[in-house]
Amino acid sequence: MKITKKLYLLCVALLCSMIFLNSCALFHEHKFSEWEITKEATCTANGEKKKACKCGEAEIKIIKATGHVPGAEATCTSAQFCTVCNKKLVSTLGHQAGAEATCTTAQICTVCNEELVSALGHQAGAEATCTTAQICTVCNEELVGALGHQAGAEATCTTAQICTVCNEELASALGHQAGTKVTCTTAQICAVCNEKLASALGHQAGAKATCTTAQICTVCNEELVGALGHQAGAEATCTTAQICMVCNEELVSAFGHQEMIDASVDPTCDSIGLTEGAHCERCLTVLVAQREIPSLGHLYNEGEVITEATCMQLGVKKFTCSIVSCGHSYTESYALSTYGVTEILSASAQYTGKITAYDPNGTERSFGTGVLLSSDGKIITNYHVIEGAYSADITINNVKYPIISVLACDAKRDLAILKISAADLISAPICKKPVGIGETVYAVGFSQGLTITYSKGIVIDGKRTLNGFSYVQHDASLMKGFLGGPLINAYGEVVGIHAQRIDNSQNLDFSILVEELGRIEYGTPSTLRELYERKIRAYREELESLTSEYNKNVSELQTEIAVCQTNIETCRQMIDHAKMQLRDLSPDCPQWFIQQYINQWQLYGSTVTAEQAARSEWTQEYDSQRSLLNQTISMNQTALEGYQADLSRYESQMDDFNVKYSEAVKALQAKYAIEE
Repeated sequence: MKITKKLYLLCVALLCSMIFLNSCALFHEHKFSEWEITKEATCTANGEKKKACKCGEAEIKIIKATGHVPGAEATCTSAQFCTVCNKKLVSTLGHQAGAEATCTTAQICTVCNEELVSALGHQAGAEATCTTAQICTVCNEELVGALGHQAGAEATCTTAQICTVCNEELASALGHQAGTKVTCTTAQICAVCNEKLASALGHQAGAKATCTTAQICTVCNEELVGALGHQAGAEATCTTAQICMVCNEELVSAFGHQEMIDASVDPTCDSIGLTEGAHCERCLTVLVAQREIPSLGHLYNEGEVITEATCMQLGVKKFTCSIVSCGHSYTESYALSTYGVTEILSASAQYTGKITAYDPNGTERSFGTGVLLSSDGKIITNYHVIEGAYSADITINNVKYPIISVLACDAKRDLAILKISAADLISAPICKKPVGIGETVYAVGFSQGLTITYSKGIVIDGKRTLNGFSYVQHDASLMKGFLGGPLINAYGEVVGIHAQRIDNSQNLDFSILVEELGRIEYGTPSTLRELYERKIRAYREELESLTSEYNKNVSELQTEIAVCQTNIETCRQMIDHAKMQLRDLSPDCPQWFIQQYINQWQLYGSTVTAEQAARSEWTQEYDSQRSLLNQTISMNQTALEGYQADLSRYESQMDDFNVKYSEAVKALQAKYAIEE
């Protein structure tokens, strides 16, 4: 049973397979696949394509050959090929030759224009000459033109002009152009080439030359031999004539005596003199004899100082004989004499003056003393005496001179050199020797600016250096008005210019040594007015810069102060407002607030509960508001105190700015010696 069942099942399966495999035949319908090319067609061979059914049945079709695809057409040098299989379709055509090649043209293919035979080129004939060209032996074309003649040296009287290449004659010889006729001394010359055509004829000599006549050519009358001239005998004298030794002719008559005066000679200090005499100037014969005059002896002057005497050593004087023709001299030593107060004061009044300085309004602003350095009006004084002055004058011996210019200013040495219009003034004698300790000195000046006076003292230090400059320290008091005046030694010489006066002190007065005057550098002369205006401009520029900086700082500070004041006012308003709100705030719950809760009693269960809730809510709100207002007051109070501190600091800074600005302006005014 089991075997039968299995067999049954196997038979059923086989039957189903057969039915499936033979369904195309049973139902007479194939299901073919897509065409599949099995053999590609070429230019010359057919191809194949096939489609198959699942049942194994297949259908095959022929694909016709594609045929050739021609490429580029055949040319003279290239064949035509199939672009697919590269098979030659048409052979190369070959060139079609055109006209034959010549000297200048190539042979060209008439089809493709390709050059088949290059141009042959010319066959050069005989080389070109001056008159003939070079010709191609093939085509007779001219290759090189005739060169033309190369002219040689130009034709002259005797030679032709020849071509340097072919030697052909280009221009015939010109022939000579005869010049002036021949004479005794000159040949006949060609006017063109200067060649001699006929020689000079030569002179025909006449009678021989004598002492006074020349030999002449009988043809041209030219002098052939000059007159021989006389042969002079012994020279003529005062008493004998000069005779020619050839013809005995008198050449020079006797001169006769030439009287010459022998000047008289004045006797000198140590030699005799002579009276006037005379002698012949030519033969020196004495005509009038001179007599001797006895010598006079020396007459010496008062003496010239060679080396000036000082307080430390003797001087030297040179005494010279006053007779001009003598000049004899001798030297001897002498001692320097000192002067008294009256003499020194009287002498110094000749070169010391009172200087008065004025402002632009003509008002006196300062005074001091000045010293004449030269006879033409050069004056030394202290720089501070004229500093800041619009004009100034100096009074010397009761004569007032306006200061016309400032030649030099040395602020470090506190010296100024001024100029007045004057001449033949007495200048100060300058000491050229070192100043010794203990020497007597006189300080001269105009006390209080009134009259010339002096103070007497001694030298404490003859050369003391202060700030790099040399001073004389002395105890001669420098009174007000003395500065700029002279410090004079006992010999009447200026040793220094008063520079520093120390009030209420002893031995602390200083005069700058005169040797420092030679170290002052001169600039371009200026008037006091020009210096004043330049100083005012500089002062105003510095003041403007200082004021601008001050205004900038003040403006910034004022802005900060304004901000602080605004903030302080704002804080105060906030505090006042908070305090007012705090005063208005009540702990008692208002009835209107309770009524709002009672109106909604249902939410709270009863009116009593609603009222209790309202009072509780109010108390909490009251505490919160009170705390917030107190916090606001506290914060604004703290801020207020900070702003007040800032304001106080800014105001203090403002005061400092004002003080510093005021001090800076005063310092600037002091720097430029300006009073405002």
